Amino acid sequence: MNQSETERRLRVSDAANAAALFVEAAAAAPEGETRVSTPYGAATVVKSSTGADVVLHGKDVTVHVRPE
Repeated sequence: MNQSETERRLRVSDAANAAALFVEAAAAAPEGETRVSTPYGAATVVKSSTGADVVLHGKDVTVHVRPE
């Protein structure tokens, strides 16, 4: 396995781990708006009956979590 393949696998693994953390944060939050702490920093979870948005503070990133 070459270095670029290893790096790609690590990026995929990191993305999967991050997604799992955001799903856990969204699942644990009550409906409405809740501030949480994540390994990526402070975030706000805005949860409704259709899913949740996890907004990472200071990173200009919003993760949309929707049920399958």
